[in-house]
Amino acid sequence: MTMEKKRLLRDAQLTMLKVARNDYQEQEAIPTHQTGDYHQLIVVHRGSGKLIVNDRHYPVISKYFYLLPPHSRHTLDFTDAATMMTFKFKLCDEGLEHALQSYPAHGCCGSDDWADLKQWFQLSVEYSKTPEPLTLYRIDSGFKGTLLSLLQGSRMEFEQPKDTQRARTGAHSNFPIAAYISNHLSERLSLVDIASHFGFHPHYIIKICNDHIGMSPMQYLQELRLEKAMEYLQDTDLTVSEISEKLGWTTSYFSRLFHQKKGMSPSQFRKDASYRMMATDISLSNEHAAAGQ
Repeated sequence: MTMEKKRLLRDAQLTMLKVARNDYQEQEAIPTHQTGDYHQLIVVHRGSGKLIVNDRHYPVISKYFYLLPPHSRHTLDFTDAATMMTFKFKLCDEGLEHALQSYPAHGCCGSDDWADLKQWFQLSVEYSKTPEPLTLYRIDSGFKGTLLSLLQGSRMEFEQPKDTQRARTGAHSNFPIAAYISNHLSERLSLVDIASHFGFHPHYIIKICNDHIGMSPMQYLQELRLEKAMEYLQDTDLTVSEISEKLGWTTSYFSRLFHQKKGMSPSQFRKDASYRMMATDISLSNEHAAAGQ
């Protein structure tokens, strides 16, 4: 297959150039430097500090994103140890590039977008091992969709009046019982406790939960805790015992339940997640694509 034909497998509007995972130490500073003729998306996995882009200051916050335009002068100072993912890409469509300029260049990265970004990172890792042109197209187009989702979400976040903003409590945040459960994950919450809070009989609480979210309140609590446990295992250094305590479980119950639901121990899950995030600085240029064939 010729180089020209390979280029046809790249997205017509956005081309990913490089993906990287970077770890920084507490109090580490990155000297001022400038991006090239490409955009750069920085997504903070964990940590905190300060980012300066063209003399504009931004606080570095866990699970936040920052979009840097081409030729940006920027520097980073970390107050805590940090891990970030960076995506360098070129926009090949003037209309899309102009549209992006009207959106906030930073904002919260929700759990769905974060999961998607990890998927594009992991696909890049796979591509670096087994080059396959269609994988590049999947990364280009998939990342483009996630980028647009991030920017649309940031506009909604900035434009919505502060007194009407709701906490991000998942897909059922507008259902009071689901929101209550989400806000009490660390407590030893029982069905009686939930029913008492809302003034309903426990059987009625089960019925309306099944009607609204397709499961009982205790099943929903378990699902949220497992989701949070996976987040802790991937994104923090908390021990399995500390995670259990944060979620209102004993360590033995947590380990048994996790293995039952996920088919592996919490420790193995953490090890696998860490392995998938080990690769850094993955080139996704067309020249790499040609060399791999």
